[in-house]
Amino acid sequence: MTANVETLAYNKVNGVPWHGEGKALEKAATADEMYEASGLDWEVVKSPLLTYGVGDAASALLAVNDRVAMLRTSDNRVLGTVGSTYTPIQNREMFDFAEALMKTGETVLFETAGSLNNGRVVFAEAIVPERGISIDGDPQGRIMPYLVLNTGHDGLRAFQATFTPVRVVCSNTLAMALSGARNLYVIRHTVNSGDRIADARATLRLNVEYMEEIKKVSEALIKRSMSISDIIKATEKLIPTMGETPEKSVKAGKQRDEILALYRNSANLDGVPESAYRWVQAVAEYGDHVRVYRGTKKGNAADARTLAILDGTSAKMKTRALSIVLPAAAKRGSGGRFVKATN
Repeated sequence: MTANVETLAYNKVNGVPWHGEGKALEKAATADEMYEASGLDWEVVKSPLLTYGVGDAASALLAVNDRVAMLRTSDNRVLGTVGSTYTPIQNREMFDFAEALMKTGETVLFETAGSLNNGRVVFAEAIVPERGISIDGDPQGRIMPYLVLNTGHDGLRAFQATFTPVRVVCSNTLAMALSGARNLYVIRHTVNSGDRIADARATLRLNVEYMEEIKKVSEALIKRSMSISDIIKATEKLIPTMGETPEKSVKAGKQRDEILALYRNSANLDGVPESAYRWVQAVAEYGDHVRVYRGTKKGNAADARTLAILDGTSAKMKTRALSIVLPAAAKRGSGGRFVKATN
C-alpha cells in the first residue's frame, strides 16, 4: 500500500482517505470490530538472537546477549531487535487502553486503525464526541477530537496517546496528529502499562485547553469583519508578486484568484459571514485541496500534497494567513491547527 500503510480500516461516513487504500466500514466500529477489520489481530513475541562465530567456530551458533528479535506471530516477520528487558505492548492493548481511559459508560467507538511500515508501527483512533466543539458563526464548523494511540514493535517508538483533531489514516497524518499535540502521554516498553490509566487521565485532561484554544481563535476570526477590499489586500499580502518574473507573476495572480473564488463560492463556507475566519478557511481549502502538487523522486503527487499539508507549503501558507489577520494567535503557535480537519 501507499503512504507506508500495510493494513487499514476506516469509517467511510467521514470520507475515504486521501490515498484511497484500506477497508471501508459502514460506521464507526467497536474495539472488537476494529481490531479484526484493521488487520491488527496479531501479536508479537520476543525471540532469541543467534549469530555465527568466526575462525574455528565459524559453524557454531552463538547467542547474542542482552538483545532479542521482535517476531510477528502471524507471518514470522522480524520487526526489529530490542533489549532483553523490552516489554511488548500488544495491538489489542491499544484498544483496551482507550476503553479504560475514556470510561464514559458507553461503548467506545473507533474511527480508524491500522499497521504502518510493515507492522513496525500500529495505531488506533477513538472518537471523543463529548469533547467536540462548535464554532459560533460557522454552521459546518464542528470540530471532533479523536483519541489517537500508537506504539512501535521495532524498539524505536514508545506507546503514545493524545487527543487531536486530525483523522489518522497514514504515517504522515499520524505524524501530524502527534506534532500538534499539546500533551502526549508516553509509556516506555520497559514498564507495565496496566497501572497507568490514572496518570494518563491526568496528563491528557490538559488537552481540553487545546480544543478550547482552537474554538477561541476561530471565533475571534469570525468576529473580525472584513470587506472584499480587505480580503483582496490580505490575499495580495499572502501571495505577493514584487520582483517576480512575468511567468511567476501570472502564477501568483492565478493563485490569488483561486483563493478569492473559494472565499466567495466554496460550499464548505456556506452560512459563514464575510470575515477573517472565512478567508483563512478559503486559504486552507486552496492549500490542502485545490492547489496542484506534482510528484517527485521521493513520492507521487498525493504524497507531495500530504507533505505540504503536514509541514510544507500548505502548512506555511495557513500560518502566514493567520499571522496577517490575527498575529497574536499565530505567535501562540496555533498555526494551521484551527482549520477544519479533513482527510
